[in-house]
Amino acid sequence: MSSANSFRACNLCNSTEIELLFKKDGYSIVRCQKCGLVYVGERLDQINFGELYGESYYKGGAEQV
Repeated sequence: MSSANSFRACNLCNSTEIELLFKKDGYSIVRCQKCGLVYVGERLDQINFGELYGESYYKGGAEQV
């Protein structure tokens, strides 16, 4: 599991006091201990947005088989 130091700073208050809440689809969901904001803790360059937001995302969900 990642240490709190490996998460990016809070988007709202820029605090680095971050708590890991859980993992979802390989990403860390964290909470800022200063302001309470919950967000994805990985650095943006570590996130594959193309994989997360594929064509089906823009067409209303998963394609029916």
